[in-house]
Amino acid sequence: PFEADRFEAVASLDTLEHIPTPDRPGFLQECVRVTQRYLIISAPYGSDEHRAYEQKLDALYTRTFGAIHTYLNEHVRYGIPNLQDIHNLIAPLPLKNVTLYFAGDFVWQCRNLERLITQPGNRWIKRYVDWNSKALFHPIRLTTQPYDRANRFYLYAEKQA
Repeated sequence: PFEADRFEAVASLDTLEHIPTPDRPGFLQECVRVTQRYLIISAPYGSDEHRAYEQKLDALYTRTFGAIHTYLNEHVRYGIPNLQDIHNLIAPLPLKNVTLYFAGDFVWQCRNLERLITQPGNRWIKRYVDWNSKALFHPIRLTTQPYDRANRFYLYAEKQA
């Protein structure tokens, strides 16, 4: 419950994909409402192939550990945004100078997670999988065009006065 224009910048990192699709416009409207100037959004990029691979990993994780991986399961249930989703979400917002960037390799990321899930081991493997799946330490090489194996998108925009 912040007043309008409370912050000079608002950043949402790895949140959008954990919000049910019908609630995403309201979430982004609120982000824009409370920023004075800048909006930065970072989330997984959902090509059809990326979505399919994450469905496979979600099922594998559940079978292997007997429980869902909360974050991965939300990616599958709520969907990770593709280019059309992103454009539809930002089109009604009062933004200018919108730039989208893309980075990463979802195949590398998913294969790494798959390998960790299937490695035999003790309980520490599950904790390591939970930590590693957050993909905290990846080199970022940004491009302004989506590509087949893009893993993430980054949105930078300014709020219209």
